[in-house]
Amino acid sequence: MIRRSLFEIVDPQPTPAQEARLWGDFGSACAYCGLTLIQGEKRAHLDHLVPSSAGGRNHVVNRVPACAPCNEGEKRDLDWETFLRKKSAAEEDFEARRARIVAWQAQFEEDDLQLPQVLIEEIKKAEIRAIEAYDSAVAVVRTLKAQSGPAQKRATQVTAGGDGS
Repeated sequence: MIRRSLFEIVDPQPTPAQEARLWGDFGSACAYCGLTLIQGEKRAHLDHLVPSSAGGRNHVVNRVPACAPCNEGEKRDLDWETFLRKKSAAEEDFEARRARIVAWQAQFEEDDLQLPQVLIEEIKKAEIRAIEAYDSAVAVVRTLKAQSGPAQKRATQVTAGGDGS
């Protein structure tokens, strides 16, 4: 969660206008299997072509419409072209869907595809600092809890109207 929130600062989710353009360019269909989707419905997702875990951006250039089965269960760790080939019944389907994705990406600048390495490295450092600060805060709370002991607990219960038993 820390990493995700830090990345959101430099790599925000697509805007509603960008999402509308994306859905329009793909004809409101899953980029992988061609299933017709309705933007905003639970089964209609925006998938990362290159997953965040592999350095993929949230930028709209790295997103495509996907149905829930393709996005949630079937694609998993496959790169998008391998998955697209698996989902395409015929070579013509594969080529047409691949061409649509490539055309979508071609509308954007090369800089939109990858975050600068300096930002990625700084986010990693900030994540470590945040985790260390959290660990330190947890240690303080645990120490205070241990110091309060059973006598403090009974006093708190009596003050709060408990009988201390």
